[in-house]
This record gives sequence, structure tokens and C-alpha cells, in this order.
Amino acid sequence: MKYVLKIFIVLTSLMLELVIIQISYLLPFMGENKKDLSLDMLKNEALNVLQHPIETISILISDNNPLFYIGTIGVIIYTIAVFVKNPDKKGWEAETENTTHGGARYARVNEIYVPNQLKGCTKKQLLEEFKKSLGG
Repeated sequence: MKYVLKIFIVLTSLMLELVIIQISYLLPFMGENKKDLSLDMLKNEALNVLQHPIETISILISDNNPLFYIGTIGVIIYTIAVFVKNPDKKGWEAETENTTHGGARYARVNEIYVPNQLKGCTKKQLLEEFKKSLGG
């Protein structure tokens, strides 16, 4: 796996963890202050969480916040799954038998009109059937 991809995966995981920290901290905060909650209060708390993430994590751990624990476990599992299911192990391979990767062609009639699935008709027949279905 290339280093750029590894760095991207790690940065994505860190961003997801920051989102989990924000949600885990702000939901209880909103519940505690629902009577006098304002947008400015919420914005100030969100900025405080972004400026002091380690302090916020220690608060969430001391409060035994289940949302934080579940979200963190989810981010860890996601990161491990992305590293395990690395698409770079074999490299990218093009399909050569069906010419589906860049080998565009017009379909054959037997590929379009499969028996008992789709029937062909003229424009006039289609218009007549449509009018008949409308009752006119």
C-alpha cells in the first residue's frame, strides 16, 4: 500500500474520531441546557471541543459516555477493515474478455431483446398500446 493512501486512511479515521467526539460531547450538553440553549452557546462549546480534544476525551471517559465508546470502537473497526481490504494487494486489473473497461461497443439485438423479458415493437405499436392503456 502506498504511503499516501495510508496517510489518507489515518487522517480520515482521525476526522471521523473528531466527529464522534463532537457528537458525544454536544448531545449531552444540549440535553442538560435545553431550556436556555442558544446557537451561540452551541457554537462556543463546539469550538471548545475542537480546541481542546484531549481534555474533552478525558471528560467523556470520566463520564462513561457510551456514545463515545461505541463510536470509537466503530472508527477502529472501520480503520482496520480498510487496511485489511486493501485494493492495492493485487493491483488494478482490466477485464479483457467482456471488454467492459473502456471497450465500448453497441449491443447486439439478442443482448437487448431477451426472450420472455423484453419484446420489441415499432413506435406506432407502442403509441397504440399506450393509448389503449389510457382507455382512449
